[in-house]
Amino acid sequence: AEFNLYQDSPELPGYFSQMMINQITDTTWVPYAIDRSQWTATANSENNENGNDGPASYMLDGNTNTMWHSNYGSGHNDRPSNTDPFIATINLGQSTTFTAFSYMPRQAGDPNGKFKRYEFYTAQTQEELNTKINETRFRARGEINRSSALSTFVIFDVPITAQYVALVSLDHTDNYATCAEFNLFNGIPLD
Repeated sequence: AEFNLYQDSPELPGYFSQMMINQITDTTWVPYAIDRSQWTATANSENNENGNDGPASYMLDGNTNTMWHSNYGSGHNDRPSNTDPFIATINLGQSTTFTAFSYMPRQAGDPNGKFKRYEFYTAQTQEELNTKINETRFRARGEINRSSALSTFVIFDVPITAQYVALVSLDHTDNYATCAEFNLFNGIPLD
């Protein structure tokens, strides 16, 4: 018989919990949101500004009525194939510690583009982030209730420090991706 003990690998995803919150009226979690004023967002598919939908920067504008929308005619689509996932990448501007993130789906109109299945990635550099995405080394993976307007709120069991994060939509049966607001949180009591 053989018995082995192994140390947790820093490459393996940690434990996380997921819940739905009303980010518009919430007073429990939203106070822990990190300032996004120095963040920039890009996506491998995004529409040009068209009313309330447009580029990935709309995920960070603080306006729940605007949203990042993948390209549907007047933007760019850099996915090699239409079956490839939609990837939104956020550069936090500096190494940032956080314990949770939230994805707010589009708040009105056609439900197309609402995430159903996601992966969340973190890294210190864009190159490291791309490698982790290509190797499917995510920090969290889960499902989202597409019929809800509530935000998906994911809390990690340990703080994470990164400069780049990516939110990936794995299920795009309607061939679109959207996000009204994306946030990171820190200081949340973990016990």
